Amino acid sequence: SGNQPYSQWKKILIISLVSLIGFSLVFIPMGMTTTGVSRTIFRYLDIANQFGGVIIGLAGCYLIGWLAVRESSPLFTYRLKLAAGFLLGGSLALAYKPCITPTLTVILNLTNAMETANIGAVMLAFYTFGISTVIIVAGTVLAAGFNRLSSVFAKTVIKKSCGAVLLAASFL
Repeated sequence: SGNQPYSQWKKILIISLVSLIGFSLVFIPMGMTTTGVSRTIFRYLDIANQFGGVIIGLAGCYLIGWLAVRESSPLFTYRLKLAAGFLLGGSLALAYKPCITPTLTVILNLTNAMETANIGAVMLAFYTFGISTVIIVAGTVLAAGFNRLSSVFAKTVIKKSCGAVLLAASFL
């Protein structure tokens, strides 16, 4: 139908936004070092990293083709993709934590002091939104290019290569 491409883009955008929420709900509290939530995250950081590695690894296995999802109903599959997007976003926030840029350093310093913690939280939210926006836009452009490919072989190679990168990242 003529509405199918629009519907597909809408689903991709919603799953991307759910990933953004998952990323934000882990990344922002992790940066708020003066809060109990941050202390709890850091207390269980080793197991959280292992869990995140498993989630990223499962995504890689899915893209490679080693993990198949039986699509019993479109609604179930869509909900599964939403849950996976949320967990993948949170897992990527854990993986991103060593990537401290000069801007993020200034923001984290603001979150460390009780008198500037609220300003730091707002700046951290905007920083997270900025990172996620770039990732979503880049992903959307790449998905558009991917969907325009007519070669099934090229699509398979790209998909499996992306899966291999995720799998390698999960081991790291």
